[in-house]
Amino acid sequence: MQTIGVVTSCIMDLTFEVPELPRPGETVATDNFHTGFGGKGANQAVAAAKTGAKVQVIGTVGEDDFGCDTIVNFEKNNINTEYIYQFEEEGTGLASIYVDAEGENAIGVALRANRLLSAEHVEKIPDRWFEKIDIIAGVLEIAPPVLRKSFARSKESGDTLTVLNAAPAREIPEDLWQLTDVLIVNETEAEFYCGSLPTWEQPEPALEALIERGPEVIVLSLGRKGAIAYVNNEIIRAQGKEVDTVDTTGAGDAFIGRYVSSLATDQDHGLAINNANQYAARTVQASGTQKSFPTLNN
Repeated sequence: MQTIGVVTSCIMDLTFEVPELPRPGETVATDNFHTGFGGKGANQAVAAAKTGAKVQVIGTVGEDDFGCDTIVNFEKNNINTEYIYQFEEEGTGLASIYVDAEGENAIGVALRANRLLSAEHVEKIPDRWFEKIDIIAGVLEIAPPVLRKSFARSKESGDTLTVLNAAPAREIPEDLWQLTDVLIVNETEAEFYCGSLPTWEQPEPALEALIERGPEVIVLSLGRKGAIAYVNNEIIRAQGKEVDTVDTTGAGDAFIGRYVSSLATDQDHGLAINNANQYAARTVQASGTQKSFPTLNN
C-alpha cells in the first residue's frame, strides 16, 4: 500500500436541511440542522483513509474548538496530523450548506485559517515527510503557491504522482499545470479551464485541450452519468449508478478520495474511476459529508 499526502483545506460544515433551496431574499425555516467536518481536501483525505489508504495531511486550522475537533477527527480516521498548523489569530474555515428535499445543495464557504497556509510552511517540512509520500493530492481551496511548493518538493524527493483537483475553479499558474500528473475536474470546471463544456457523449475537445496544459491524465467527473479518464490518448468510461439520493454534499470529494486510494494499490485508472463511482454513489444515500463515507477494505 502506497502512502497518500493531501495538502488539505479544513472546514467545519454547518448544514441546514430545507424543503427547497432559498431564493434571493427568501428565508427558509427548518428544524434539521447539523455540523460536520468538511473542506474538499479534508473530505478527500478521510475518504482515502476510510477506503484503506495510509494518509498524511498538511493544513491549517484555528485555535478554536472547531480546529481542535478537526485534528481529533483526522486522528480518529488514522490520518497523520504532524503538519496541521493551528493559528490563534484566525478561526477554522466554515461552510454554510443548504440541502433540499431532492438532495441538491447550495454552499457558501469562508476559508479563514486555510488562507494562512503558505509555501514557507511547506518549505520547513523535513525531507523525510515527502520521502514517505507516493501520491500527493491538492485542491484549490489552498493557494496555488502552496500546492506548487508541495508538488515540487514531492517530485524532488522521489517518483511521486501529483493529483490536482482544480476546484473551485480559479486561475492556475503555468508551473503548477506542469507539475500536475493527474488533473480532476467536473464539467463546469473543465469549461472554465478550456472554454469547452464536455458531455458524456462528446468529451474529446475539452479533454484534449486540458491535456495540452500539461497533465498526463485527465479525470472528468460527470455526477450521475459517471466518470471519464483520459489516459495515453484513450478515453475510458465508467458508467454512473442510479440511486435514491439523500444528500450530494461531498460526493465529488468521496469520488476523489476513493480514486486515489485505488491508485495507491496499483490499480489502473479505469478500475480506479469505477471504484470511485461506486463509492460516491453510496455516500449520496446518506446525509452529511464525511459521516456519509463508508469504511471499506481495499
